[in-house]
Amino acid sequence: MKKALKINVEAKTITEILIDDSIDAITKEIGNGCQYFCCPYEFPNADCIYADDESLLRGNDIRGGFMLTDTWVYPIVGNAIILGTDSEGDSIDCKTKPSDLEGIVFVNEHDCKLWAEKVLRDGIMVSTFSTLKN
Repeated sequence: MKKALKINVEAKTITEILIDDSIDAITKEIGNGCQYFCCPYEFPNADCIYADDESLLRGNDIRGGFMLTDTWVYPIVGNAIILGTDSEGDSIDCKTKPSDLEGIVFVNEHDCKLWAEKVLRDGIMVSTFSTLKN
């Protein structure tokens, strides 16, 4: 079991959890029908956010999202898990603490649905590791 953080967008909480680093455990903990996940952000300490790779396709199932700071251009939609990563790319205990995420901005369900509609309608390319404004 690995120490991780769970960002819950419905409860607007960040909690420490223990999780097996298997694909099934990560997708189950992300929840909301997640089958595939991506790592859209890596922290300087090598912790990674694991988020639902298909969250923008969920339409009426979207419950909210978050941005780590108010300078992000767009939200990560849905719940997420933060796990650490070693030099080999394997999961390890996360180093990030809930207090490190005090600047998190939770984005409401309505705005996340509007974002998803815009991405799908306009064919906007949402890429990983580039969510910060220049």
